[in-house]
Amino acid sequence: MKKNFTYILLALTIAAFAIRLAVSIELAGFNNGFNQVTYPSPATDMAVYQGLAAKIANGTFKEVFYFQPFYYAFFLPFIKLTLGDSVWALIVIQSILGALTVFLTGQCAALLWNRAAGIIAALLTMLPGQQPPQVPPPNQELTPDQLDDLVAPVALYPDKNGTMYSGSAVVDENNTAGFQTGTEKVLVCMFTAAGSPFTQGLAYSNDRGRTWTKHAGNPVLPHIIAENRDPKVIWYAPEHKWVLALYLDKSDYALFSSKDLKQWEKLSGVTIPGTSECPEFFEIALDGNKQDTRWVFYGGNGRYLVGKFDGKTFTPESGPNTLHHGNCWYASQTYNNLPAQDGRRILVPWGQMATPGMPFNQMMGLPVELTLGTTDQGPRLLAQPIRELAALRFKTHVIPPQPLNPGENPLAGLTGELLDLVVAISAGEAAELGFNLRGVAVHYDVRKQELSCRDRKATLKPMEGKLRLRMMVDRTSIDIFGNEGRLYMPMGVIVPPDNRSLEVYAKGGSARIHSLEVHELKSAWNSP
Repeated sequence: MKKNFTYILLALTIAAFAIRLAVSIELAGFNNGFNQVTYPSPATDMAVYQGLAAKIANGTFKEVFYFQPFYYAFFLPFIKLTLGDSVWALIVIQSILGALTVFLTGQCAALLWNRAAGIIAALLTMLPGQQPPQVPPPNQELTPDQLDDLVAPVALYPDKNGTMYSGSAVVDENNTAGFQTGTEKVLVCMFTAAGSPFTQGLAYSNDRGRTWTKHAGNPVLPHIIAENRDPKVIWYAPEHKWVLALYLDKSDYALFSSKDLKQWEKLSGVTIPGTSECPEFFEIALDGNKQDTRWVFYGGNGRYLVGKFDGKTFTPESGPNTLHHGNCWYASQTYNNLPAQDGRRILVPWGQMATPGMPFNQMMGLPVELTLGTTDQGPRLLAQPIRELAALRFKTHVIPPQPLNPGENPLAGLTGELLDLVVAISAGEAAELGFNLRGVAVHYDVRKQELSCRDRKATLKPMEGKLRLRMMVDRTSIDIFGNEGRLYMPMGVIVPPDNRSLEVYAKGGSARIHSLEVHELKSAWNSP
């Protein structure tokens, strides 16, 4: 039995090597010339090895070498020595390690339980986890169901210039870069290559973004200073040119222009105290008047300036101001060139938060429409949920106007999971107003005119004696909007799954509910 077990395990190990060899060849990307061994992603073992080798070679390695000495000191150097920088080095590494994992899993299971368990464990381990994603043909129209299920392959692998960091994409309507090959308008993205040093590059797609080709002339914008990064590109129609906003260092940014997306000229500099990274730059109507526009320039955390742009210099007129007051918003971008009949400025935030037990990292937040309105403090960005979210409502509960006395809860009989609450309330004699949304508290201090949720606070003055709030409750977030977008507080919070209760209350005196609607929402996905 022992011999049979050994033979079977060896056969499974060989089969695992063959399977991983085949999968690695398919994933290695011979067509696009990707070579993870020569230009590894910073997260890979090969990158770790190359970094250690460089430290040892230049005499700067000071750490105690106590982890995986055989792997780093013998195995990877041997592969590098025998196979050099060819893509086969990556394939052999993946295949050998996969086969060894099957063998060792079988041996460990046999020692812990029995030989039958060892065979079963080896069989389960040898099966590939998933097949490479299949890209739909470029001319295939995708239904909403197909879009929900689509898992696209990695678009931009690391290369000799570094790992691909964030940037932006445009439709090159006039083919200014010369990348278009067919009748389909070409998409061009500009990204940061996070190498040594950081530079900016281009990639383009002639099949609606399903596959991408890097520009052979990268980088198109060489290193300027520090970790210059996060290019945001827009089309500036008055001068028929592209304008690029780029983060430089500390709180400094710069504007550049180009006729073809390949050759860039610096226009001017911009400084936004209190922010860094990930610029956004766009024109927006003041109070909805398209004949009276301003330009908004903001950084990674949403600190923004409002001013004017003459095609070369951005001149701030107010700010820096704060776009949001939440804990779940960073590096958020807006859509450019929506159809003229629409004309909105729509922002999708990046929610930086942990999502335990989920197969993804962080999230894209609730889409909002930005407008620029005149306030008693000057022009300010206002944020409200996009109108399309109302389509998720499937059941509505209307609470009639009524006094709200201490100890009362007009929402006591209501429960729900995904919710959209719209309320107008006046404080009256109350010292505090508040809501409890499935265990998450939202407080309003009447004297301070301050709204708070968890550790975040923001000033919110009544309008015509009323507070107007809209609060959208999801499974991992609560987005709070106040007084027609003057308050924007996106909060990342794991809402207790077993708590479906709702509460509205007043303390220290009576308040008055003028209107209160609770809309139950369905999921935006076809399956919950």
